[in-house]
Amino acid sequence: MSGWISVKDRLPDTDANVLVGTTDEYDRQWIDIGKYKRIYKYGWLKKTEAHEWQSDLPEVTHWMEIPELPREGQRVNWISVQERLPEKEEWVLITVRRANGSACVGADCYVDGHWAGANGSEDAVTHWMPMPKPAEE
Repeated sequence: MSGWISVKDRLPDTDANVLVGTTDEYDRQWIDIGKYKRIYKYGWLKKTEAHEWQSDLPEVTHWMEIPELPREGQRVNWISVQERLPEKEEWVLITVRRANGSACVGADCYVDGHWAGANGSEDAVTHWMPMPKPAEE
């Protein structure tokens, strides 16, 4: 089982951050971080590089829970950036330790010695994992 849930079968809890599978106008599949807002007129929101929410997601077809964040001393599916980095320009899920001490999950790629979405931020990428395979209909 892939872990993907069709939006036709079930929607996530409102305000829960999840991975979303979308299909754009060219029938390309994408994976992003999103959330569903039942009270919001657009329904699905997308997380931006600035960690803000906006309503420009293409049609969401599937969703899945975000993998559990890595914890000290526990080995989960996350790979420490101190252990190894992803292939050049490979989009991956990342865990970020923010300047205020909180942690979050995002999507980014490592290019020319830095994370493309970092934009000079004080936030630090600590772990990464490959993107899950897109959902199959």
